[in-house]
Amino acid sequence: FFRYSKVDQPLVGTGGIVGLNQTTDTFGKQYVLSYYHQFNPSTILDAKFGHVELTHNVDDNFGLNASSVITAAGISSGLACGFSGKYACLIPSLSIPSYFTGGPGTSDTKLTDIYQWTANLTKILRKHTLTAGFDLETDSFNVSHTSDQVVFSGDQTANPQQVAGTGDAMASFLIGTASNGSRRDTVAPVLGQRAYGGY
Repeated sequence: FFRYSKVDQPLVGTGGIVGLNQTTDTFGKQYVLSYYHQFNPSTILDAKFGHVELTHNVDDNFGLNASSVITAAGISSGLACGFSGKYACLIPSLSIPSYFTGGPGTSDTKLTDIYQWTANLTKILRKHTLTAGFDLETDSFNVSHTSDQVVFSGDQTANPQQVAGTGDAMASFLIGTASNGSRRDTVAPVLGQRAYGGY
């Protein structure tokens, strides 16, 4: 017999900031092929092949031309461009403590990708049943995450003589004085995992 099944669950919503859309897609599929052969009344072969795959992708995006926005805003391309994921450039997300945090980014994860082969041979000898078989399985998964961020803190607008409690992160944002920036460009495939079994 042969069986195939799949599931696709797209979800579109807000990314937490006006104009920022979040698209989440969970996709899975599975198929199985089974073969049964009786050589004679006392010898039977049962073989199966199967594959299962599950992927979860999240995409936060403004739907704008990121390169144009980055150039117009004077953002360093070293921070906002050169990503290896779906988008070469990403408008940096903003972190303004006590006000808001969020922005574009992608996270694509293949949670599992398994192929499996099994075979069982059964032989009946008089009053005895002999069974032998093997199992081979390969597995892989992949994680890809891209994001960049600019952080604003109250320190940049604080009173130099009394820093504690005198600055405001929103004020630092309004005058364009960032505290720090960071980026993440992670591609982490894990391939070639194998498992063998026999009896």
